[in-house]
Amino acid sequence: MTIVIKYKNIIVIFLGMLILNPTALYGYGKERKEVALLVRTINLHHSAADYPLRIRGIAQEFYHNYPHQIGLISIQELKKRKMSDCLCGESFDNGAKCLAAELALRYGQKAHARISERYRLQENAGGLGVIADDNWKIMGTKTWSIGDDRFLMEVFLEHKTEGYRLRFYNAHLSIYGSVKWYEKILYGYTSGKDKGQKRRSIQVSKIIEIVRDRAKPGELPPIVAGDFNAGQNFVTGETEVSVRMMEAHFQRQIDGFREYCSDYTVTDNIYIGKKETFPESKGYFQLLKWHRIYMDKKPVLVGGKRIDELTDHNAEGFSFTIIIKPDKDVQKRRQ
Repeated sequence: MTIVIKYKNIIVIFLGMLILNPTALYGYGKERKEVALLVRTINLHHSAADYPLRIRGIAQEFYHNYPHQIGLISIQELKKRKMSDCLCGESFDNGAKCLAAELALRYGQKAHARISERYRLQENAGGLGVIADDNWKIMGTKTWSIGDDRFLMEVFLEHKTEGYRLRFYNAHLSIYGSVKWYEKILYGYTSGKDKGQKRRSIQVSKIIEIVRDRAKPGELPPIVAGDFNAGQNFVTGETEVSVRMMEAHFQRQIDGFREYCSDYTVTDNIYIGKKETFPESKGYFQLLKWHRIYMDKKPVLVGGKRIDELTDHNAEGFSFTIIIKPDKDVQKRRQ
């Protein structure tokens, strides 16, 4: 009888862990051994107070979530102007460099930061950045305008030991805005919501075109991460055109965890190119674990100071193993 009760207690504890932390379903020890890549996306909310301290807090939360690898991180909303108050030193003069320095300090490994090539982006909320840990060599960067003062940033990477090549993209799409009288006439916008949805559809169309055009045979499937300002309601199935357009060519990683989600997926997402759209890509990413970190409206202590929230977004992240095997279809096409 005692043994039965103990087993019941164990089951109850396990189920409780899944409710509090659904990703506990995936073995932590096993994951650490198998992880080849960790991908995160974070909107830094540059205009809020305590920017340098919040960046330190974000690095702190990343480390607590997974202390073994920095991985690849897409960043939106860098500081409006160059930073001079990064807690790691004045030489780290933008949000991406500052976060990379904080991560390097905490993880004890190098982290490399790049910001979008259109430096005027540093003057508004469209500023983009990417951080890559020292497992990857940054081969180059490029930035495109996708309309409405929004941009797509590419970082081309090569894995230092395995030789994988990967195009990692970062984007921050338009949000709702007020409709001017002439916009109703010229573009037919009926509301701010309608305006945002139509602009995002145009931006996603350009993203798909650019990413498909840039893909080269033998590269890993491209990854597109960022703040898309659009999600999907998993209860009603309601979504907008821009999301359906992306999902026609890219797999949205959060979809694999919809049973653990609330009714809405939020807007920060990580997409991976589908084999149907990128048939010449090499290998695939096998999803291991969901690494969401709740930051929106979550108070934390950083350096002894209470911060009401590190940013007004949650940080999305996923870990993967990379599977490389001969693709018979590709071999046939090349014969």
